Amino acid sequence: MEKGSPPPAEVPMHEQEKQGGKCCGGCCDYRRAVIVLCIISLVFSIISIVNPSLSSAYDSQSELEQIIKDHSTNLLIIGIVHILMTVVALVGAVIFNFYMVSFSDIIATVV
Repeated sequence: MEKGSPPPAEVPMHEQEKQGGKCCGGCCDYRRAVIVLCIISLVFSIISIVNPSLSSAYDSQSELEQIIKDHSTNLLIIGIVHILMTVVALVGAVIFNFYMVSFSDIIATVV
């Protein structure tokens, strides 16, 4: 197998040779780090869409309810875009596509 070419699909991920740059002192590569962080990001994004009123930073509950009511559509759109871009980054990391990961990061930064 050449360096830089994706591993065969039948080789399990934990047995694959590290590709690309290595992070954390060489204990893992960026591909695996992106996959783990995308999964964590998806979990938190889904939680934030399902229950946006988890914050207790406001003195009165009516003030928080009014803010959520005023901006619920905007929050939902941002949450859906974030989930879509996280899925794009996850797929890009799984198939080792640098451009998909970069594109999702750029869009997530702009939004």
